[in-house]
Amino acid sequence: MKQETDVSVCAHVAMWSILRYYGNRYKGHRDTVMGEIVDMIQSEKGRKIPSRGLTPNQIVDTLDLYNFAPVLLGDEHHKLHYFTNEIIAYIESGIPVIATMNRKRHAITLFGHGSIDYDKLNTELDSLKEPESNIILHSSLISTVFAVDDNHFPYRQIDTDLPVSDRKIDYALREINYIIIPYCQKVLLGFNEVYEKFMQIVKENIIHWDGVRICRIYLTSSNSFKEKAVQNDKMHKELKKIILLMDMPRFIWCVDLATIEESRADLISGRLILDSTVSTQDENPWLLMHDSFCINAIEYGRKLRNSPCKIDPYYLYKNNLQDINFIKLHRTSIWEDIYND
Repeated sequence: MKQETDVSVCAHVAMWSILRYYGNRYKGHRDTVMGEIVDMIQSEKGRKIPSRGLTPNQIVDTLDLYNFAPVLLGDEHHKLHYFTNEIIAYIESGIPVIATMNRKRHAITLFGHGSIDYDKLNTELDSLKEPESNIILHSSLISTVFAVDDNHFPYRQIDTDLPVSDRKIDYALREINYIIIPYCQKVLLGFNEVYEKFMQIVKENIIHWDGVRICRIYLTSSNSFKEKAVQNDKMHKELKKIILLMDMPRFIWCVDLATIEESRADLISGRLILDSTVSTQDENPWLLMHDSFCINAIEYGRKLRNSPCKIDPYYLYKNNLQDINFIKLHRTSIWEDIYND
C-alpha cells in the first residue's frame, strides 16, 4: 500500500487491513480510514507526525478502541516450541493477526496458510509428535502462511524457516517476535490454555485414540459450527442431535482428531469442544468430547451425558478459511508484470 511515510508506517497498514476486514464483514465493527487510525494512536514519544513506527503495545491499545479485546503474545513466550503452531491455529480460526519482527523493524498481517504437507510424516514422524504422546498438530505439517506486507503486492507466502522460496521476501515465520490477536470481547481462553488442557486429557487417557492422530485446534462461532453440522451427512445422528441441542456460547474452541488416512481424506473421528468464555483457570471448560465409541457431553445445568455409540469418520469442519483451489485467483506475478511495465 502506497503511503505517506511521515504519517503512517507498516503497522498502521496492518491495523487498517484488519479493521477494514472486520468492518465490512461483521456486525459490531465498522470500516475506517488511515487518518482516523493515526489520530487514534496513543503516542509514546510525543507527537504522532512524523511517525517513527509503532510498538506492539500501541497496536494493542489502538485495536482496543475499535471494540476488540486484543491479546499480545511474544518475546519470551515465542521461544516455546508451539509458538508457530499457535500462530497457525489463529489463522485456521479465520482470525487475521498482526505480526511484528524486531530484526526487520516491520509489521505484517497474517491471514491464511499453505497446504498440509503429509510427506513430512514419511521422514519426520517421531520428531513431529507432541511430547509424550502420539499427537501431531496439523500446523506442524504446514510450511507457509499467507501475508499482506505493505512492501509487496498482496498474498505473499511466508515460509516457516529460512531460506524462503519467495526471493522477494527475506524473512521467515520463525523471525516473528510478537503477534497481536484481535479477539472478540467475550473470548477468554487462548490457544495455549486449550492446548495444555487438551494434552492433559491425552496424557490421562480419558478418551481412547489409538495410534498417531493429526490434531487441528481452532476457534469458531457456534452458529456456523451448528450450521455445518446440519449439512454434514456423514456425522452420526446422535452426535449431530447433541451438538444442535447443546447450549453454546457465541464462540467455541474445537479440537479435531483424525488418523493420518482420515486426515488425508478430510475426515475426523474424534472431537473436543470447549467453552471459550470460561476463566483461564477453569479446570473443566469442556462442552463435548468423543472418540469412536462414546460421546461425553455437558447438557443444561452442567449435567454430564454419556452416550455409547459407534461413530464412523465424518467430514471435518470447514468454514473459517476458503480453499484457493476452489476460488478463482490471479497470480500475483501477473499483476506485478503489468505494474512494472
